[in-house]
Amino acid sequence: MSIQHQDTITRTELVDEVERLRNEGDDTTADLLEQVIEEADSEVVDFKYDEPLIRYSYFTKYCIELLQDCGDLPSDLPWYIVVDEEATAENLKADYTEIDVLGVTYYGRAG
Repeated sequence: MSIQHQDTITRTELVDEVERLRNEGDDTTADLLEQVIEEADSEVVDFKYDEPLIRYSYFTKYCIELLQDCGDLPSDLPWYIVVDEEATAENLKADYTEIDVLGVTYYGRAG
C-alpha cells in the first residue's frame, strides 16, 4: 500500500519509505517526503517520537476512538444517545495542523 493511503503515518514509516524510494531510484518523491518529515518535525508535537499523522478521511474515527480510549467518551453509550462525531472531530481540529503528504491531507497534533 502506498504511504499516502494509510490511515496513520509515523515518522519511522516515512523514513523507511524515503529509503525504499531512494533504493528504487525515485529521488524526486524521496525528496518530497523528506520535506514532509522536516515540516512535521517542526510543527507536530512528538512527531520525532512517532506521534502519528492522521489521514483526513480517518480523522473523525480517530478522534472518537481517542476520546473513548482516554475515557472522555464512554464506549458503551445507550443506543438512544447520539454523539455528533463529525462536529466533535471538527472541534478537535483546533489542536491539529495540516500536513500535505504527496497531495493527501493529514493532521498532526500542533506543537
